[in-house]
Amino acid sequence: MNLVIVLFVCLIGIGLLFSISLLSKEVNQQKSKSRKFKNYSSNYQKSKSLFSPKVVHLQKKLLMIAGDKKVTERLIKQLRYKYPDETEAWYWEKAIYDLERDRYY
Repeated sequence: MNLVIVLFVCLIGIGLLFSISLLSKEVNQQKSKSRKFKNYSSNYQKSKSLFSPKVVHLQKKLLMIAGDKKVTERLIKQLRYKYPDETEAWYWEKAIYDLERDRYY
């Protein structure tokens, strides 16, 4: 009789572990889907704002200050890496601010 109870408890435990495993996989799939949508929508917004008149003006101003297109691209790339959730105009304004600040000290 005790053996039957032990086997029954083991089967319930295995069933619970299996259910938790399936639930965990489902949660991870949902997170992955939401991340993909978030990345797509944020990339769309960034590409949309990349050509706004304000950003184009800031791009030209930074190019005048830095003097080299590769330098400006590197600065913006570093800022995007360091501050991933900012607007496109913010990156350009920050790069201009940093260069102007460093020039006078």
